Amino acid sequence: MSAQGPQALKKIYGDALALQKQGKDGEALQLYQKIASVNPKIAEVRFQVARLFLRNDRLDEALVQVRIAVTLKPAEPDIWKLFAEIIRTLSDAAAAREFTSAVARAPLDKRMKGDLKTEVAFTRKSEIGIGAVPEAVFQSMANTLVAGHFEEAKKAALSALKRFPNTAALYDLMALAHAGLGENEASEAASKKAIALAPGFGEAHSNYAKLLLALGRHVEAVRHCNNALRFAPGLLNALIYRGLSYRELHMPRAAQSDFERAIDADPKDERAYLHLAKFHNDRDDPIAAEKTLHRALKRIKPTAELLAAFGRSLAALNRVDEAIDAFKKAIAIDSKGWSGLVGLADLLQSLGRFDEAEPYFREAIARDPNRGDIYRLMLLGRKIELDDPLVDEIKTRFNDPSVPTEMRARFGFAMSNVLESHKVYDEVFNYLGPANALMHEAYPFDAKVRQAQIDRLIESYRTIDWSEPLGKDRPDLSPVFVTGLPRSGTTLVEQIIASHSSVTGAGELGRIAFLSQDLIAPNRNIPKPVSSITTDEMDAVVESYRAHVQTLHPEAKIFTDKTIPVYEYLGFIKRMIPNAKFVVVRRDPRDNLLSMYRNVFSPGGHLYTYDMSDLAATYRIFLQLIDFWREVAPDWFYEVRYEDLVSNPEVEAPRLIEACGLEWEDACLEFHKSKRQVRTLSVHQVRQPMYKTSTRAWERYGDALDPLMEALGPEILDALD
Repeated sequence: MSAQGPQALKKIYGDALALQKQGKDGEALQLYQKIASVNPKIAEVRFQVARLFLRNDRLDEALVQVRIAVTLKPAEPDIWKLFAEIIRTLSDAAAAREFTSAVARAPLDKRMKGDLKTEVAFTRKSEIGIGAVPEAVFQSMANTLVAGHFEEAKKAALSALKRFPNTAALYDLMALAHAGLGENEASEAASKKAIALAPGFGEAHSNYAKLLLALGRHVEAVRHCNNALRFAPGLLNALIYRGLSYRELHMPRAAQSDFERAIDADPKDERAYLHLAKFHNDRDDPIAAEKTLHRALKRIKPTAELLAAFGRSLAALNRVDEAIDAFKKAIAIDSKGWSGLVGLADLLQSLGRFDEAEPYFREAIARDPNRGDIYRLMLLGRKIELDDPLVDEIKTRFNDPSVPTEMRARFGFAMSNVLESHKVYDEVFNYLGPANALMHEAYPFDAKVRQAQIDRLIESYRTIDWSEPLGKDRPDLSPVFVTGLPRSGTTLVEQIIASHSSVTGAGELGRIAFLSQDLIAPNRNIPKPVSSITTDEMDAVVESYRAHVQTLHPEAKIFTDKTIPVYEYLGFIKRMIPNAKFVVVRRDPRDNLLSMYRNVFSPGGHLYTYDMSDLAATYRIFLQLIDFWREVAPDWFYEVRYEDLVSNPEVEAPRLIEACGLEWEDACLEFHKSKRQVRTLSVHQVRQPMYKTSTRAWERYGDALDPLMEALGPEILDALD
C-alpha cells in the first residue's frame, strides 16, 4: 500500500464515497482507513470518516477525526459545521467550551463564528411549536399528563387532533399518554408520527428513546437520543436516557459521561445525580456514589429520595451512624414515601437488628402495599406466620394482573419464602415457578451469548504463558478473595475467615472484578488479548483497588473480599496482586441452583437465575472457568466444598484458615456472633451457628425440579452421587 500514488488514492477515495452513498459504511470506512495509513494528512478523508462515525453513533471516534480534519483545514466551513454537529450530539459542556475557544481562533469570518457558537449553545431548543393549538389548551393537556391522568390526556389529545391535524406536539403528547397506560405499540406509532411530521423535534426523539429503553431496544434508544441532542443540545432527558442505554449495552464509560453531562446541563435536577450514584453503586463503588450525592445535597434542597440514596451509600461505606441519620431525615421530610423507611430497615437488618427493622418495613408496606420488593426484603430476615395479614395481601397482589410484572414476581418470591419457612414444600412452586417466569420475561438472558463471551475470554487468557513469574510484589496488599457462584456458601466462608483476629472483613467489595473487566474487555463482548495489557495498565488497576480498600478500611492489612465474579479473572488478578489468596466455594449444583432460583437479585444482576436451563448453562460456564484455572495455575487457589464444610467444620474450617496463610483460632467457628454488616441475601443465615439443613434441599421438590435435572444432564448428575 505504501507504493500507492496520489491518483491511486484518489480512485480509492471515489470508491469509498460511492460505498458511503450506498449505505455500505463498513466497506467505505475500510477504504478511508487504507488511504489514511498511506497519507494521514488528507482532511477530506478525516472529514468523511467523522461523518461515518457520527452516522453510526460512534461519537467519541467522530470527535477525534473531526479535530484532525479541522487542524488540517482550519478555514473549511463544512468541517466546522460537522464539528458543531458532533459537539451538539455529545452535549458535553467541556467539549463545547473547547469548541467555542477554537472557533474564536479560527480563520473564519465573523458571521460564521457567531453561527457556530450559536449552534453549540445548550440553551438552544427544538424549533417546534404547537401550531394552531391554543396555548392554554395545550398546557392543560400537558398538566393532565404530568398529573398521571393518562387516559384523560389521551382523549384530550385525540380530540385536539381532530381540530388541529398533523400537529407534531399533539402526537408527542399522545405518545406519552399511551406509554403511561402501557400501550406500547400505540405509543411507538404516535412517536413515529410526531417525528415524521417534524424530524427536528428533539423532545419527540427523546420521548421515543424513553419508550425504546423500556422495551429493551437500547441501540435504537441511543440513536434517538443522539437525534434529540442534535436538535436540542444539552436536553436533560436525552442525556439521561442515553446514559441508561449505554449502561444496558455494557458501555460504562459512555454511561458515566452522559450522567455527568446531564448534571452539567442542569445542576439543580436530582435525577442525574441519582442515576450517576446508582451507576457507581452498581459497580461497587460507594465512595464515588457518596461523593456524587454529597455534591447534589450541596446544590439542591434535600429530598427524601436524595437523602435515602445518600444513606445507602453511607451504609455501604460502613458509616452506620451517618447512614441512620440520613434515613431518619428522609423519613422526617416525607410522610407518605417509603424510601427512607426501607433504607433504614435494610441497614438495621444487615446489622442483625431484625426486631428494630420490622416496624419500618411494615410502615413502608402500609404506605405502598404494591411494592413487592419491600415484602421480599423484609422476609429475608423475618419469618411471619401463615395467619399474618400480610400473607393475604401478598397472595392478592401476586394474583392481580394489573400489578406491574416485576412487582408481581417479587410477591411470588415473597409468598414462596413464607411457605418455605413453614415447610409447606408442596405449594412453594405454585408461586416460585410463575415468579421466575415473570422475572425472566422482564429480564431476558441469552445463555449462548454468555457462553461466547466466556469462550472469547479464555482465548484471551491463552495469549500468555501462565508459568511465567508473577508481577510486582505488593506485600502491603493481602486480600483473601472468596468467590464462587451466588448462594454457594461464599458468605459463610467469608465470615469464618473474617472472624480471625488478623483479618478485616471487607465484605463484597466488587471493585477488582469491574476494574479487571474494564481493562480486559471494555466492551464486554470483545476482550483484547491479555498479552497486550501493559504493566502500567495493571499497576493503575491495582492502585485504584488499593485506594478503594484503604478508604473503606484504612487499618486493614489482611482482608476478605467476597466478590462473586472473581473466578472469571482469578489468574489475571493473581498476576497483578501476587500476595492475594483465592478461595473458590463449590456446592452441589442441585442445591446451589435451586437456592438461586428461590431468590431475587438486584435489577440487572444474575439474570440467568430465573430460568432452569440458563442456571444449568451458567453452572457449566463456572466449571469451564475453574477447570481452566486448574489447568494453567492449579496452585493459585483453594477449593472448599460447602457440604464438607457444614458436615465437618472442625476439620474443614482449620484447613480453610491454613490455606489463607493463617494460624487457627477458635473464634473462626463463632462467626455468627459478629456484629459487622452483612449486605447479602444470607443476612439471616450468617447470624446463626452453622447448620446442615440447607444440604439436599432439592429432594423436597420432586418433579418440580425435573427441568433443572434434565438441563444439568447425566454427565454432571452422575458425578454427584
